[in-house]
Order: sequence, then C-alpha cells, then structure tokens
Amino acid sequence: MTTYETFDDAYIAELNEIYHHAEFFNEPRGFSSREKLGVNFKIENPVQRIVYSQTRKTNIIFNFAEALWYLTGNNSLFLHQLLQ
Repeated sequence: MTTYETFDDAYIAELNEIYHHAEFFNEPRGFSSREKLGVNFKIENPVQRIVYSQTRKTNIIFNFAEALWYLTGNNSLFLHQLLQ
C-alpha cells in the first residue's frame, strides 16, 4: 500500500496515476473520465486533509456543509431535508 504524508500529496499522486495508468475509460453524460478500481493508500498525517492545488478551487463553505451532512448520518441529497 502506498503511503503519503498528507491528503494533498495523495491527491496529486493518485490523480497522476489515474491519468497515466487508467484501467477504465467512459463518458457518462458526454463527459469523458478515467477510473481505477480498488485504489487504497495510507495518509501519515490525516489532520492535513486540504488540497492546496491552485487548479482545484476550494470552497470552504461547501467543505463545512459536507462535513455537517456526514455527521448527521443522513443519506439524503437534498440540503433542505438536512436542515429540518
């Protein structure tokens, strides 16, 4: 199993791996994508879990909302149901 120091390190390395060594290619809804199944890795410092890549825009409000959604244990995709 590959080990990375931070999630940012894992994110960049695994994207590179998928881009150059994809196992599957598909086009759901007309958007091409690449996939690898069963990927796993270890993160040495899991507290450092923010992606710092300038090409990936970080939306901190979305991150907090998503974390709250996880913590509720609700599997609904509708935000208004989460707030009830």
